[in-house]
Amino acid sequence: MRISKKLSTNFSLLKLMLCLVTAINATVSLAQDSDNQGFSLTTELSIASDSNIERNSNETSDNLMQIAPQFRYVNTIGKHQFSADYTGIYTKHSEQNQFDYANHAASIGILLDHTESLSTEFNLSYQDAIEAPGSSNGVLVDSTEFNQFTNSQMTAAVLYGTQESKGQIIVTFDINKLEFTNIDQAFRNVDTTSITGGYFYRIAPSTRLLFEIAQTDFDYIDAIGLNDQSSQQNTYLTGIEWASSEQITSALRLGYQTRDFDNPLVDEIDGLTYNLDFTWQPRSYTQFTFGASREVTESAIQAVAGIVRESYLIGLQHELSSSVGLNSILQYSEDDIEDRTDTNTT
Repeated sequence: MRISKKLSTNFSLLKLMLCLVTAINATVSLAQDSDNQGFSLTTELSIASDSNIERNSNETSDNLMQIAPQFRYVNTIGKHQFSADYTGIYTKHSEQNQFDYANHAASIGILLDHTESLSTEFNLSYQDAIEAPGSSNGVLVDSTEFNQFTNSQMTAAVLYGTQESKGQIIVTFDINKLEFTNIDQAFRNVDTTSITGGYFYRIAPSTRLLFEIAQTDFDYIDAIGLNDQSSQQNTYLTGIEWASSEQITSALRLGYQTRDFDNPLVDEIDGLTYNLDFTWQPRSYTQFTFGASREVTESAIQAVAGIVRESYLIGLQHELSSSVGLNSILQYSEDDIEDRTDTNTT
């Protein structure tokens, strides 16, 4: 028996998500000193209206309030820098109280500046949060709560050259442990290790070419049989980063991606991958953003070994005053779903 795979676009409301989130933000902050050293505290209060909080065909709308404290500490000793960060997001819905949640994220980072050209970075982080609705191909069925997870990560990087150099080489090693803690999602628990090498070459004062190669191993620790999505992913990218003016910055990565699954009954996924980020700030108080991406990502459905996702985002941030702002985001995503057929040969 062999399981074959066909990638086909599913235009149902469960896989085609279009929602509008509009928020009004108020911010109170305690700043660091003029050298960006010491402690800083920022607390943001948001009142938002979400047209589809579950990101599914129920199209449940609600108003919500968020309080997001952000704490940061930075200390520089000689050429080296230490930093610690915490971000919390506490969300209260007006009617759908079962979806109230509190997200927590903390990290510690060390930057060691060895010479003018050579530096290393180390980062430890921990996250306890909900899975953003609509970010996976799974669908909330019982509508009682969002998926919850913890994520532990360790990253080490070696950098030769700086952002301003003619050329820069960056090698990054990453270890990640993702565990889901509710709604019978243990089959998605995965340990990930990756290594990425990138070369950046400056062709103009505001423009850099980039070449990047990455290998990522996914090890599903609690899944067996057809539920085991363990695989190796290879990504090959080239692209460009440029800032045509102080108001416009953008970056484009374009390349090829393959995903080879450990399960011999599951075919490889391969094809085009890209990522585009574009920012336009016509005024100091107004910023437009546009993003687009295509990549292979993990499946949240048992016995489905992967999906190809195309995503698009348009955002507007506008400061009404020094402490009040408007934030609107329009998101669209389309999944190529993995269909499976069983073939018996006798």
